[in-house]
Amino acid sequence: MSLSPWAIELIRKVGGARVPRLYEVLLDTHTVLLLLGLAVATGLAFGTLPLLVLPDSSGWFRDGESRSSTGDRRSQRLRATLIPAEIAISMVLLVSAGLLAASFLKVVNVNPGFDPESLLTFSVSFSPRLYSDAPKMLTVQRELLDRIRALPGVESASLVNVLPLTGDYAIHGVGPVGKPLNRDAGAQARVIDPRYFETMHIPLISGRTLREDDSGKVAVINQKMGYLLWPGENPIGREFTENRGAPIRVIGVAGNVHSGRLETEPMMQYHSSFIAFPGYANSFAVRTKPDPLSLLPAVERTIWRLDPDLAVSGARTMELILQSATLERRFETDPLLGFSAAALFLSALGLFGVASLSVTRHSREFGIRMALGATGADVLWLEIVRNVVIVVAGLAVGLLLSFGTHRALTALLFGVSALSLKIYAAAAAVLTISAMTAVLIPALRAARMDPAIVLRNERQLLEPDIGTALASANAQAR
Repeated sequence: MSLSPWAIELIRKVGGARVPRLYEVLLDTHTVLLLLGLAVATGLAFGTLPLLVLPDSSGWFRDGESRSSTGDRRSQRLRATLIPAEIAISMVLLVSAGLLAASFLKVVNVNPGFDPESLLTFSVSFSPRLYSDAPKMLTVQRELLDRIRALPGVESASLVNVLPLTGDYAIHGVGPVGKPLNRDAGAQARVIDPRYFETMHIPLISGRTLREDDSGKVAVINQKMGYLLWPGENPIGREFTENRGAPIRVIGVAGNVHSGRLETEPMMQYHSSFIAFPGYANSFAVRTKPDPLSLLPAVERTIWRLDPDLAVSGARTMELILQSATLERRFETDPLLGFSAAALFLSALGLFGVASLSVTRHSREFGIRMALGATGADVLWLEIVRNVVIVVAGLAVGLLLSFGTHRALTALLFGVSALSLKIYAAAAAVLTISAMTAVLIPALRAARMDPAIVLRNERQLLEPDIGTALASANAQAR
């Protein structure tokens, strides 16, 4: 229980942004009592199971008859069922964890369309009462950008209405001029300053970027918008309409940038100048040479020198935003990886116990075989084969169960097939190696047995029973 507060704090940090109200989770008295009751009930249930199915251990080493009793056969059947079941469950968990982990790596390696390193982001709230006048708003925004760019360590600074990876907002219906408008063709309208592509390191594919003297009737679109609106044509110089408004001319084509989840394709985007739409953009992106957060105090002081009433909020690095975009998938993957590791350990531990018990119970057999000429390698092979049957049975059942559950995992995967042979083979290899390692240790102990010592120990165990039998026979004769 002493680890519970630490575990809860870890869960809060990992899943706080994914699960609503997760930060309100507490370890109160009722929860402790419930968990304690479940632990006791589980211990009693699994503790009494061996008493019901295992034989009386008082005659365990007495004679061959007791070792082949009905209870002993039941215990063998129980072990032959439980251990393969553990291996099968471990196989299912390993395959599921492997698929989710591979999917997570695919998501992490998705190109967001910009360089997230060394980027500080934050928002500035402009009071509608003080900045209701559009020219005044534009003057303040330009002054803020100039002052921030002049700070030591700042390479570039820009303004945008919606930062990448923060959500699919400001969606407008667009369509090419001269063609029917597809109401379902939604595009994200981004309002930026002319140096936005430079700051974000977004590649310009063709045409040019925005200039200070550009009006709101020109825009830079992304590749996807050009491909969908003018397939097979050069979009530079073409015009499109926004919500059936006035035509907007395309002056450039930039690379695709993810606005929301990395698992989904980038949507259509077009970029207009903030000069034509003052007040629409209030999110800043600052590319720095040192650690971005180290410049935050200087940036805040610069903003407040211009206007102490300006509110700075949401300060974080773009790398943190990128991590948040993968938090949901990480929250799904990490617990399953933990369960898989625990199941793998328990199955290996159970198989080790079964193999050790097998060596103990067959020690007389091994002694006789070695006394008759069998080598240690023969004994080693015999013991390995006995346990390989258990491992193979568990793997076979686990593979069948994994194939049966692949449909449930399909919706959670990205870029990975639920029937990926590489993942299945890797899971089977990991489980086989761990299982055979658990088997090999007791088998090596059996191969190193001294047959003379084994047979002498067996004789000492049997002598009390022989003496008891003779005394009983003499008493009956009298």
